[in-house]
Amino acid sequence: MLREGEATAKYGGKGMLEPIDLKKYGLERKTAQHLAEMGNFGLSKSTWSNYNTARKMLERCRQETGRKMELPLSEGDVLAFIGWLDRERKVKHGTVCSYLAGIRQLHILEGFSAKIIRTELVNLVLTGKQNRETLEKKAGKTERLPVTMLVMKLIKATLRKSALSNYMKIMTWTVCCMCFNGAFRIHEILCKEKWRYDKRFTLLGKDLKMVQEQGGKDVIIVNVKWPKEERKGRDVEVELYETGTDICPVRALRKYWRMRKRTEEEKPAFRMEDGRAFTGQMLNSMLKDLLKEHLDYNEGKILTHSFRSGITTTMGQKGWTDEQLKEIGRWSSRAYECYLKLPRMTRRPVAKGIGNL
Repeated sequence: MLREGEATAKYGGKGMLEPIDLKKYGLERKTAQHLAEMGNFGLSKSTWSNYNTARKMLERCRQETGRKMELPLSEGDVLAFIGWLDRERKVKHGTVCSYLAGIRQLHILEGFSAKIIRTELVNLVLTGKQNRETLEKKAGKTERLPVTMLVMKLIKATLRKSALSNYMKIMTWTVCCMCFNGAFRIHEILCKEKWRYDKRFTLLGKDLKMVQEQGGKDVIIVNVKWPKEERKGRDVEVELYETGTDICPVRALRKYWRMRKRTEEEKPAFRMEDGRAFTGQMLNSMLKDLLKEHLDYNEGKILTHSFRSGITTTMGQKGWTDEQLKEIGRWSSRAYECYLKLPRMTRRPVAKGIGNL
């Protein structure tokens, strides 16, 4: 049975910061416990988990290499740790960087100043590791493809022919239309788990509203809970406009609402017929099954994040400006460039709307 809880909460009071770490400051036991819990809310549960793994990896490196590795670590210790991770553990560049961030945090918890772990020499080695991995990936990496207008039409056509129930077809298509038109990260729309959800972070039925703007066209207001780009924990409203095209999110959502009675507004917005939450993992599996006859997943794959890169790619082809692309995807930096599957931006007059794409 689908139930609300805190299983998927992003932050919590448990982490690597312990009351004993604050003992040296002469604090009362209750105060130390309170501050430790508060401090653990400063990083996400997943980050604390990664940092704890980094501590275990450092201890294992110490045992296997025979190097003391005592805090504070020297530059040589850090280099030895990186070498061990690369040679013995076959750890990727991104994971090494995550571990080093954890080691830096460990220094802070142990009362050392915020030590510079990534010196110029360390950064040089890490850059070399990243470049080497990039070359290796080019030799055999399966590229994630963007969902373009053509792919959207293919998804719709294969959905119609599939053996899925009419309910599943309509719900899946609605999610695809919303992800494409809104450049959403998939867990801004769908749950991570099928049986549990946290209403503080999950898109609920009440978080989807439809209002009419001047001119008579409807607009979907999506209340995104604590999106990645929002550092202060505030919700963000994203508007999806009626386009009058085959991929119109308003038209799709209307059909979905007719299929599912809007009586449980405190439950996840998108749920299976049996009440389970529709998850990003489920959508990934469904996309692969739908497109398997048209796409070789060994050469290129369509995943849920492909919708986010798809809209920016399509808009880039139509001549939208950098600032407009960042606004659509809610990027505060030039990170959106990672999602543009184009050799370059074509500079033409800005399109009047997504409906004209």
